[in-house]
Amino acid sequence: ALNAYVDFEFPPEVFPLSANLPWLVLGNNKIRFEMDTLAVGECRAFHIVDSIDCNTDVGYTICPKAEIFPNPCLEAEAGWDSSSVVVSAACIGSIIEFTISNRGSGDMVNPSSYRVYQDSALFQANTPFQLNSDDSITVLVPADGHTFRLSATQSLGHAGISTPQAWSEGCGTPPFSLGVINQFSQDDLDDYVDIECTQLSAAYDPNDKTVVPAGYDESHFIQMTDTILQYRIRFQNSGSDTAFNVIVIDTLDLEVLNPATFQSGASTDPYWVEMFGNGIIAWHFDNINLPSENENEPESHGAVSFKINRYGNLPLGTVISNMASIYFDFNAPILTEPSFLTLSDSSIINPNSFSNITASQCNFYTVPSGDETYTIAGTYLDTIPNTVGHDSLLVISVSINLIDTTVSQTGPLLTVTESDVEYQWLNCEDMMPISGANNQSYLAENNGTYAVILSNQECSDTSSCHVVSGLSILNPGFGNNLKVYPNPTSDNIQIDLGSVSGEVVISAYNMLGALLQTEVRYSNGVIDYEMPKQKGVYLIRLVDPDGKTSNFKVVKE
Repeated sequence: ALNAYVDFEFPPEVFPLSANLPWLVLGNNKIRFEMDTLAVGECRAFHIVDSIDCNTDVGYTICPKAEIFPNPCLEAEAGWDSSSVVVSAACIGSIIEFTISNRGSGDMVNPSSYRVYQDSALFQANTPFQLNSDDSITVLVPADGHTFRLSATQSLGHAGISTPQAWSEGCGTPPFSLGVINQFSQDDLDDYVDIECTQLSAAYDPNDKTVVPAGYDESHFIQMTDTILQYRIRFQNSGSDTAFNVIVIDTLDLEVLNPATFQSGASTDPYWVEMFGNGIIAWHFDNINLPSENENEPESHGAVSFKINRYGNLPLGTVISNMASIYFDFNAPILTEPSFLTLSDSSIINPNSFSNITASQCNFYTVPSGDETYTIAGTYLDTIPNTVGHDSLLVISVSINLIDTTVSQTGPLLTVTESDVEYQWLNCEDMMPISGANNQSYLAENNGTYAVILSNQECSDTSSCHVVSGLSILNPGFGNNLKVYPNPTSDNIQIDLGSVSGEVVISAYNMLGALLQTEVRYSNGVIDYEMPKQKGVYLIRLVDPDGKTSNFKVVKE
């Protein structure tokens, strides 16, 4: 392997202190150890000393990850679509956000599925998804103190035995459910990846044997799909003097475990291992010089790990159990508590259900239960009964579509601030629509109160009413004989002001309320008024010497 290296990813609560090899800082809690070139069959080991943030509560699980590069040349099956699914999780206030991404170079040809677990129970059954390359989707789950896990399936033919998943522990409001994560396998079943999850505890038996998956319930149930078992044996020199040699012996149950799949793994100290035909495995830690806990408590611990496959044709209810014996020099062995698992084909089904909802509402949104109303966009939780009488938890992504109903007024001209919507002006006396008044501005012809309905594709809203005064069609200031002709017209119009004389201001507006032209004319009876050149409907406004007004429409053909 040319230019081999190992990347370590630490949880935010863990940070490296020292190692017997230099490392590179990659950022985002990642470091790299460069191994240079390794010959076929060559092994190389190094040790890391890390520390945990003292503010991390007992009971939480931390999961550092190590990955070897370059990855082995795993061969994908024929027909693989070159997609590769990755899952991540983030705790965001009252919401857990799972992200499913396709990091592969190809689009998913067929849908895969994901499942959501609340603690040990199946919370959401197989849900299909299909992603193009570099695309992703999010799945939102209510953060209520439970440990949630999302597990997805790779496309058919994907290389290796990847089981992409992510979990969130201790999110939301207490009490928190802890100690769930190791009940299930991690996404580290391929030989070049290792995720070591450890639940923090204040006191524990220093000589123990654990397995992942650890199983759920008192019987430690595992699924029929759980065929790879990863064991770890820990030991501590609790004597009064240094232990010069340590031997760890484990006896495999050859009726349930396949010795041909045995792989010895990482350890705290160098060892050599031998396997006997009757399933006995012995790890020899020669010259380990393990100090006693009274002399150096941190250095008095040791550990070794291994993985092995169980046989695939075992009947339901089969119990896989064994224990380890730990020899410190010539002392009697210390026996660990048995580690056992029980095969099952059933999952715990959570009677509650949950759904992700996307809602877009005008001005406000009321949740399905009716308990809350929101006027600000965001992600909210709600609970309603489901079909079997339990809770249906809803995670609702709400967008609020606000329409600005502000109307500005300049005399009889009313203008809406909001653009790119549909308009319908109303007469507030009877709230009836005004025919043809469908523009952003409206120029009132008569005294009265006016409002406007604004609509887009999603919602509509109505403005408040605005008062227009000081207008009249036949104002006494012009007399009762005011005449306008011809109307419609194709050219000029004649404005007969009757008995009104003196300077008159004449203004022409289009139906959007825009002033097109204005002029001062001296009236001594009839005024020949030149209309705007374009065809259309115009509002003509007259103001007499006393400030009185008259408004009328003229159609130019």
